[in-house]
Amino acid sequence: MGVKVREKEEFKGKYWKHRWEAYLKYVAQYVREIDPEKILEIGTNGITLCEGSDTMDIQGNPTYLHDATKPFPIKGKQYDLVIATQVWEHLGTGQVEAFKEVMRVSHAAILSFPYLWKTSSDELHVGITKETIDNWTNEEEYYDEKVVPDRNFRNKRLIRVYKW
Repeated sequence: MGVKVREKEEFKGKYWKHRWEAYLKYVAQYVREIDPEKILEIGTNGITLCEGSDTMDIQGNPTYLHDATKPFPIKGKQYDLVIATQVWEHLGTGQVEAFKEVMRVSHAAILSFPYLWKTSSDELHVGITKETIDNWTNEEEYYDEKVVPDRNFRNKRLIRVYKW
């Protein structure tokens, strides 16, 4: 395998342990199937899913301190895989542009989204449907998708895998 995927035990604290069980373990399975060499993770909130990934964020100390809704400062097809979990709903009106950039710089992507949430402390997560996600991803055909129930919060996430 080209990249080491972090194990469950590496996600410490209530915030991360919950996210591992809710959706990250499924994303990790997809990463293992794709077996990429070079990964870009967007919006990692301080911890990457894969060791050695490059990162893009608007805060902290990422590889690219950059707003994902703007053209990426990255040459085309530099990454085997882009991972962005629970990020797209935070991109304002820049989802389509960000997705086009993901397609430009990578050969594949794994994205997760809040799916059909009825309530949340953050309204950005509420009411996202497959139609919403299709609009954000320019109706690009996906390779696989999985709806993952979140038992603690009674919400779901939709994980999609894209390959180009």
